[in-house]
Amino acid sequence: MKTDFFELISGLSITGNLKINIQPQQSGQLIVSVLLTNDAVKDKAVKAIPPMLLSGTATELNEGFFIAITKPLQDTHQLFMNMAEHEKAVSKARTENSMTKNSSAGSNKSGDRRKFDEQMKKVTDLEAKKKYGEAIGQMPTTKQYPAYADEIKTKMNELRTKHGSLSLFEDEPQSDTSTEEKEDDGFDEDNDDINDDDDPPFEPDEDNDDDKDNDNN
Repeated sequence: MKTDFFELISGLSITGNLKINIQPQQSGQLIVSVLLTNDAVKDKAVKAIPPMLLSGTATELNEGFFIAITKPLQDTHQLFMNMAEHEKAVSKARTENSMTKNSSAGSNKSGDRRKFDEQMKKVTDLEAKKKYGEAIGQMPTTKQYPAYADEIKTKMNELRTKHGSLSLFEDEPQSDTSTEEKEDDGFDEDNDDINDDDDPPFEPDEDNDDDKDNDNN
């Protein structure tokens, strides 16, 4: 027996999964449920669409089945297409937004690196001149550049070590000079004492006065 049922289904121009369930009843009527689904659409709203329920005799359904299901199925198909397009647009927007953020983050990172390198060049120039104290003062902080915290800490430790060594080296001559000054002061005092001991107080010569008196007599 020839039927045009499947030709009519194809003529609906729908995509997805068309589920048709037929339940014969003792009364001779048929209960038919028709549900169109689409696995390509991830929106949970798809699951909220209920199936269409049709009932009637075989003759009634032959005459009115496709008239009853055509418009609802086409509307459902169009809804699925719109939802699928929406999901694609959302996915594209998310991708572009992610790319923009990554590009912006890369740009900011590049800008931060440039500023960091410029500041570190000042530090290097001062270090080359052995101005370690000033170089430490020019060091960027980990708060300003958290991404380069390890590099900052390493360089800071190097500068502090050099600065401490230089300070110790500069203090040594001052200590020697103080000692020499103290020794010089001691030597001058000793000389003064020696000079005082070598110069006895002046005493008149009594014998010479007696001889002068005898001569006059």
